[in-house]
Amino acid sequence: MRIEVDLPDELAGRAPRELALEMRMYAVFAGWQRGEISTGRAARLLGLGRAAFLFVAAQHGFASMDQSAEELHDDLAALNGVL
Repeated sequence: MRIEVDLPDELAGRAPRELALEMRMYAVFAGWQRGEISTGRAARLLGLGRAAFLFVAAQHGFASMDQSAEELHDDLAALNGVL
C-alpha cells in the first residue's frame, strides 16, 4: 500500500527515503503492539530477526510481553547466541 502524507516543514530537511523507512518502522511497531501482526511477521517486515526486532522495538519505546512460552524460549535462545 502506498500512502501520501503532508508533513510539517520542520521535517523537510530529512532525506525522503530515511523518513519513509522511519515511518514504516513505526507503523510496524504500532501494528505489532496492537496485536495486528505477530512478532515474527513484524521482524520480517523490517528485515530483522525476532530478537533484534524486540531489542529495536524496546529502544523506541514499544514493548510487549504477550508472547507465548515458545516465542519467549526462542527469543532467549537467540539472545544467548548473541551474548
